[in-house]
Amino acid sequence: MKKYVTLFVIMALMGCATVPVPRLIQNAWIIDQGFDEAWTMTLETLTEMGMTPERFEKDSGLIITEAVAIRGNNKSGPCDCGKLAFTQFESHREATFTVLVKAINENKSEIKIIGDYKVYFTDSIDAATQSRLERMIHKQLYVRPCVSTGKVEVEFYSKIVGQS
Repeated sequence: MKKYVTLFVIMALMGCATVPVPRLIQNAWIIDQGFDEAWTMTLETLTEMGMTPERFEKDSGLIITEAVAIRGNNKSGPCDCGKLAFTQFESHREATFTVLVKAINENKSEIKIIGDYKVYFTDSIDAATQSRLERMIHKQLYVRPCVSTGKVEVEFYSKIVGQS
């Protein structure tokens, strides 16, 4: 009976998790620069912000960054990951960014940045179902998507405008 009560309490506490609240953010801008200038400014800005381009294709205007560690919490940081369940413990947060640069005409371009934010966490329920050796070997991490708070996008745009 005690086993069932413990299981019920654990399941009830798991219900304390919340999902992140999506926000309306601006992540696309038209700038008064031709495509070549916009492309160069975008690459420079990403590098300045510590976002290393992993893949970039100038012909299509696509840039995808390597994963970057994200600092801060849901209120002060660049992403909101909601609240983890009582049994879950955050390991770290990271994001990759997809940037699209598109020529509108000879003197105008559109730049769009899309963040793919994630939180990685452990779950102490694993402790009840795995031996200590299994936990040490597997170091089970779970992942859940987060939503942008718009802070990275604002910083990115400010730096782009500062170069214009």
